[in-house]
Amino acid sequence: MDPRARRSALLLAAAFAFHEGVAAAQTSCDDEAVRAGNELRRSGNDDAALSEFRRAWEACHTPRARAQMALAEAALGRWIEADEHFGETLASGGDPWIERNRRSLEAVRAQVAEHIGYLEPRGGVPGAEVLIDGRPAGTMPLSGPLRAVAGTASVTVRAPGYLPITRSTVITAGQLVRESFEMVREPEVAPPAPPPAPPPVVRSEPPPPPPAPTRSPPPAPLAAPARPAVEVFRAPEFRAPSDSTGSLQRSLGWVAAGGALLALGGGVWALAARESALQDHNNPALACTVNDQRTVCYEALDTADGLQTLAIAGFVGGGALAVTSLVLFLTAPSSPRPTSSAGLGCGRGPGTVGLTCSLAF
Repeated sequence: MDPRARRSALLLAAAFAFHEGVAAAQTSCDDEAVRAGNELRRSGNDDAALSEFRRAWEACHTPRARAQMALAEAALGRWIEADEHFGETLASGGDPWIERNRRSLEAVRAQVAEHIGYLEPRGGVPGAEVLIDGRPAGTMPLSGPLRAVAGTASVTVRAPGYLPITRSTVITAGQLVRESFEMVREPEVAPPAPPPAPPPVVRSEPPPPPPAPTRSPPPAPLAAPARPAVEVFRAPEFRAPSDSTGSLQRSLGWVAAGGALLALGGGVWALAARESALQDHNNPALACTVNDQRTVCYEALDTADGLQTLAIAGFVGGGALAVTSLVLFLTAPSSPRPTSSAGLGCGRGPGTVGLTCSLAF
């Protein structure tokens, strides 16, 4: 900030503090915030003082609070804001505090004006936005010149469908600078070409069926062995149970195991998604609280709660299916063993006299 303007602003702040002490009997709703802001300005903390004055303005909207904001902005070198707020303050008539300090306020505003020039952009298109040093300053067509800080300023004019124009302009304090902007439409982008058509499908004739295999004549039946004259005993054959039941049970076990893996995988995914939703809710940029009713806050909490329920269901269902698969595998019948039979037979021995017996397994 210019040393003269800062010195004048500090002296004026002290004078205003004196006037506030004289008028202490006239209590105003902004007294506390204005008094705290003046204390901060005396200690050189102009940023904190501006916050206090802004709080006083938002609470009471008094001309005195607006004037104190303008003084703090001037001390910080925010010339455009200070000039705007000085204009609003001095335009308000009938306020005793403003009338009592009008001459001093006008003197500080005159020093602020030494840092401000005027820019008049010409041309453009209706609705085009004008930015000075990256900050929005107005929309074309403008009702009057724009205020800008003296020095070299970056002026940008942009509009939908047109190429933006950025230009460096030298702003002189107290003088008007005119700049012309001829905007050019953006080149039209041709729509993408449609994808090529797929090649035609050529259906070939199915190959002829293979020739039927020739059947060889069945072998001649073997002659049954001679049955012994006397058969005393033959044990029945023992056959193992069919394996169809065990095969079906093992297949069901594999199906249950696959379902368990899918359910557990879904539970893991739901936990990861819940953590992401909680991170969105706890994002410092959103500043969400527990009972925050903003849509972006409570939607994130609702999503996290739903994902937690889904994760619990996935883990419980996966565990139940895993236990079912284990039981099916353990109780499935084993593969059949080779069948065996035993028998005892007796008959006439060689010759005409005698008896021969045999035991077979």
